[in-house]
Amino acid sequence: MLLEKKITRFSLTDYDTIDGIQKARMLSRDRITFISGIEFTCQEKTPDAVSLPFSIHLLGYGFDENDPDLIKALEARKQRVLEVFESLLNAANISIEQAIRLIHKAGGRAVWAHPLFVYRNFEKRKLEKEEIQVILQYLKTCGLDGIEANYSAFDSSEKEWIYRVVQDAKLFCTSGSDFHGSKGRDFMGMKVLHEDWIG
Repeated sequence: MLLEKKITRFSLTDYDTIDGIQKARMLSRDRITFISGIEFTCQEKTPDAVSLPFSIHLLGYGFDENDPDLIKALEARKQRVLEVFESLLNAANISIEQAIRLIHKAGGRAVWAHPLFVYRNFEKRKLEKEEIQVILQYLKTCGLDGIEANYSAFDSSEKEWIYRVVQDAKLFCTSGSDFHGSKGRDFMGMKVLHEDWIG
């Protein structure tokens, strides 16, 4: 696209990261002049002559993206953002107990989605079978109705194991493709493996 527009030099200025620079430089090699870039989201300041705090976006061009101080500062910022965001997000989220109550009050049934996986700080973690059993007992005391046993990322043995767990717990099973539109999650629909599953 840059060549079609007859652009002779360009810079990639992503917010608060230099992760894309190496790839951009490689793709532009021998065809377009590439200039390293970044757009910093700066902390708010309140100078004496200004009544309200403000943050500016600060562009940087033509720097060495391998500079150790720059890399260290950006990594530290990324970690702080993840920690703060997770803390704020978790505080803003609805509790398990309240979510189940709300679903029931509105006439619905509450189902544990993709029960082999949980999340912490935006990282997916696979649960051990013993952990699933412990969590399931807790969720049952909260009024859980069912479990998504037929999930696109589960293999057949995992699906069958969850199916048996659900039967023992006297709950029902659902199927879900977890369509997100992104690569690897861009298909809709699941084949129901047992007649008593809810598709």
